[in-house]
Amino acid sequence: MENFKPPSSLNLSEDVAENWKLFKQRFQIFLEATEYTKKSGSVQVAMLLNTIGDDGLQLFNTFNLSNEDRKDIGKVLQCFEDHCIPRKNQVFNRYKFFNRNQAEGESFDNFLTDLKKIAKICEFEKQEESLVRDKIILGIRDRGLQEALLREADINLEKASNLCRAAEVSKQQVKLMREGKGNELNINKLKIGHSKKGTNSGSSENGHNDNYQCKKCGKTHAIRACPAYGLKCNQCGRFNHFKVGCKQARATQVGRWRKADKKGVNELDFNNERDEPEQAWFTNELTVRSIKSGALSKSWTHAIMLDNRLSVDFKIDTGADINVLPYNYYKTYFSRFSLKETNSVLIAYGGTKIETFGIVKIPCKVSDSVETSISFVVAKVNAKPILGLSTAVDMNLVKRVNNVSNSLDNDNIFTKYKNVFLGLGKLPFNYKICLSENAVPTVKPARRYASCIKEKLQAALKTLEDQTIISKVTRPTDWVNDIIIVEKKNGSIRICLNPSQLNKVIKREHHVIPTMEELRTNLAGKKVFSVLDMKDGFHQIPLDDESSYLCTFATPFGRYKYNRLPFGLSSSPEIFQRELERIFGDLEGVQVYFDDLIIAAEDEVTHDKIFSKVMDKASQYNVKFNYSKIQYKVGKVMYLGLIFNEQGVRPDSKQLEAIAKMPNPVNKKELQRFLGLVNYFHSFIPKLSELTNSLRLLLRTNQDWQWTNRQQTAVDQIKLKLINITTLKHFNPKENIVIQTDASNHGIGCALLQNKRPVAFASRSLNNSEKNYSVLEKELLAIVFALNRFHQLVYGHNVLIETDHKPLISIFSKCIHKSTNRIQRLKLKVLKYQFTVKYLPGAQMVLADHLSRSFITENVNDDPDMSDIVHSLTLSEFLSIPDKNLMKIAEETKRDLTLTQVIENINQNWSKFNKKISSNSLLRFYKIREELYVNDDILMCDQKIVVPISLQNYLLSLAHGKAHLGIVKCKQRLRKTYYWPSISQDIEHFVKKCRLCEHYQKSCNNEPLLQHEIPKYPFHKIGIDIAEYAKRNYLIVVDYLSKWLEILPLNNKTITEIVSRLFPVFATHGMPKQIICDNVPFNSSQFRTFCNTHNIQLQFSSPYYAKSNGLAERGVGIAKLIIKKCNNVNEINEALLDYRATPVAGLDYSPSQILMSRLLNTNLPIKQELL
Repeated sequence: MENFKPPSSLNLSEDVAENWKLFKQRFQIFLEATEYTKKSGSVQVAMLLNTIGDDGLQLFNTFNLSNEDRKDIGKVLQCFEDHCIPRKNQVFNRYKFFNRNQAEGESFDNFLTDLKKIAKICEFEKQEESLVRDKIILGIRDRGLQEALLREADINLEKASNLCRAAEVSKQQVKLMREGKGNELNINKLKIGHSKKGTNSGSSENGHNDNYQCKKCGKTHAIRACPAYGLKCNQCGRFNHFKVGCKQARATQVGRWRKADKKGVNELDFNNERDEPEQAWFTNELTVRSIKSGALSKSWTHAIMLDNRLSVDFKIDTGADINVLPYNYYKTYFSRFSLKETNSVLIAYGGTKIETFGIVKIPCKVSDSVETSISFVVAKVNAKPILGLSTAVDMNLVKRVNNVSNSLDNDNIFTKYKNVFLGLGKLPFNYKICLSENAVPTVKPARRYASCIKEKLQAALKTLEDQTIISKVTRPTDWVNDIIIVEKKNGSIRICLNPSQLNKVIKREHHVIPTMEELRTNLAGKKVFSVLDMKDGFHQIPLDDESSYLCTFATPFGRYKYNRLPFGLSSSPEIFQRELERIFGDLEGVQVYFDDLIIAAEDEVTHDKIFSKVMDKASQYNVKFNYSKIQYKVGKVMYLGLIFNEQGVRPDSKQLEAIAKMPNPVNKKELQRFLGLVNYFHSFIPKLSELTNSLRLLLRTNQDWQWTNRQQTAVDQIKLKLINITTLKHFNPKENIVIQTDASNHGIGCALLQNKRPVAFASRSLNNSEKNYSVLEKELLAIVFALNRFHQLVYGHNVLIETDHKPLISIFSKCIHKSTNRIQRLKLKVLKYQFTVKYLPGAQMVLADHLSRSFITENVNDDPDMSDIVHSLTLSEFLSIPDKNLMKIAEETKRDLTLTQVIENINQNWSKFNKKISSNSLLRFYKIREELYVNDDILMCDQKIVVPISLQNYLLSLAHGKAHLGIVKCKQRLRKTYYWPSISQDIEHFVKKCRLCEHYQKSCNNEPLLQHEIPKYPFHKIGIDIAEYAKRNYLIVVDYLSKWLEILPLNNKTITEIVSRLFPVFATHGMPKQIICDNVPFNSSQFRTFCNTHNIQLQFSSPYYAKSNGLAERGVGIAKLIIKKCNNVNEINEALLDYRATPVAGLDYSPSQILMSRLLNTNLPIKQELL
């Protein structure tokens, strides 16, 4: 037995049926090999249970078998068979089969084998062969072969397989034949070396044998006979090639010739290995990588006089080390010059050699001052002569430039004003943030991040701290804001402050923004413009000390505060405008609009004077500009949707192209949509009914669709009228700004309105990635597009955005972590804008709706920011739940049929939900769909976890706890963190079914007691009493304010014992000011002396009327219930922990929250912010 390996344990996850079949086969082979088949059934069963593993053994224990059957190997195997075979995931196997396509570079035989293997476990039975045949035809990559197979009649699997194999083999043969052709005159390689006598050169000029030219060693040899195999390269240190075939060497010494004619040299690679000391110019290989037809007229050529009699056009290549002259040129014009013998050869693609004739030296003349002799390699090629780098430099045709100046004019702005463009600016004014009187501070906890992100975060914080933008905070602060970390595609991170709560209470100054009339006065009619962009924007304005602490944020490395004005504050844009106007506002010809500074002048002289003053002011006040974004001395500038130039002011064509390029209607439905757009502006278009008369005729019921010149003329005139309306209405920053946005399946559109008149339009098509977005994401993308397109118009202003997609309102009201990653990235793009989203029914959204469906078709690249990773708050951060429990909830959620359907509808934005055919459980979730979202594969409702049905009883038992809490308190505990539709009814049912609670339930309830005066603080007034249960005495202490309960075991009822138990309580919570107690035994002189010594007032309850100390008596009752239900002191303490963490009846706070301002951590997982 020791010589045979037993089978591996049975895996009862994933495809259980296949795992069981394989295990059973291995087990039977093992029994045969070890001759255990000859032994009794009980021994074989024991061997099976010994090898099947822990999961299999636990499964065996669940089988309902008699003692006799447990010894029968056949019946035991049958039980396993019955359990495992139904678990085969046939649907998933068929999904894999129908989605299996031939991969790029995959051979057909490998594709066919994999298909057959998957088909075997799909149980297609008689249809298996036909389905495999169909999948071959549908899944192969060769579209031409696919068409050929579809043309075949009565094709079966064997015939389809043979045709695919034949096509694959024939392609390979054709490729080899093409590579072996040697009669083309295209140059692939020029190999210059010293051939040895008798050396086998490999391929001949008119054919080739089994040898080939090896790229690894540079020699010609048979297949798999490379001498470089196993040897180390002297160039790169890697194995299996020589230096002559090293790709690294070629990459650094390569020069190319491109764009020659079809039979010419298209690309030449030079690999200089100067292993031959007698030839300093020795070139080992000259390779043509690609051969394409190209236009010679686009090449860099220069005419050179050869032999003082013939002008020849040479192609100049700065990467070439030698010069090449075609043989036909030499024979026709320069044969009188002798050739110097050379061993150079040309090798065509595929290994065929082309003859070279030697080296010739010819006198050349470029100009009267440049005359020399040039050496050429003469080759039998039909191509333009080539001039190499060294020759071109010697003849002054190429000049090396070591430095390229970025100066924008002759004065070199960057050099002259270097201090204005380098470093971080700091204005000499401090900004003080003013808050409203009713502002309530908010503290956001520090988030947890992965270790790799923490390292990058620490480095980013260090960089900001070195720039004095932020600094460490060591003192307590009332405000702690949230931050969001965005990880870019290149691995770098960006820290974004999210002061959403702070923004709600900031008092804005509402600084006056320049109007359109002021801009027109300053900019219109000017001839020379310059635009300067502020570097690092708001960070140039320092905050005063008090305001900087308002911008505190928490990180895993401690708290930091912003010393400069941060991005994201609602007041930042207008403060920035105010401070820049203070500096540059008195300069004539200068206009400041937020982070842009515009200079406009009548001529260059005036412009240069103004520009010089701006630079001096910037230097004086330490203002920094972004050098890479300067527009210097331009003839026109686009601002606020208008173009200003010498001719005056005109609208930006981009704001109107959405109307001008709107496609014509092609059916009645699109025509109705177009007329709806037109009617929206009926009050601004005179004689509109006459213009639309010919269009309305097409909408008649019996009218056929015929688009004629008459309709086309009407549409063109209407578009012109709409554009003229827009040009008549200029943007006014003082008026309310409204943006309508809408999205369709293939496009997005938006319009900016003021006083219901259009200012600008915009639309675009969706790219392939965006078409896969959900409806909610497309509508949100339309808002992002609109704000970015109209940035110069809306930045720094309050904007009302109208949308016909109501869920967007709740999206912007939620915290960012409660959204999908894509929505988080989109929301980050609009953090810098102040806007409100308003729902408008689709019937009233005719303008944006039409633009989104009649969009401008254009190529839209994927937004690189959409690949960023937003490290926002996760479940494990705001819920104190272990990761294993979260994983368990996620797994059970996937198994829950109802929750799976809910998540699917959320992903589809409930667009395919049908109320009529949906279950009641699904309808309950539909009613609260606005509060539902998915986070880490767990369904959430608001900030609560939606519990799968399989885990509900487990959570109910945890909430009921060792203290056997009642219905109200169980509801208060569970509903803080968890949710399911019938949670209240289930709690009531669970508590009522508890036998222990039913046994000790009171038969009747007492009348409510008279209320005591409310204490000023915890442990100001306490009640004490003695409880007796099971011949044990306990001292009960209850705080009147927090309802904190202490159960202290007593050895006896003496005052000495009572005082010794009270002292540890008072040492923890402080001495009370008043104690409510019974006369006996607390009215003794010893206890009175103790209270007088510590300034404690004693108040005794009425004799024979314990209700006057109602809270203490209630504490005794609660304590006795806890003691009765517990077996020992440890269980009593655990029950006290549950009681102290449970909200007090009638309040939302537990005793621990009232006493210590936090919840205690118990076995029931809760939100971290409550701890």
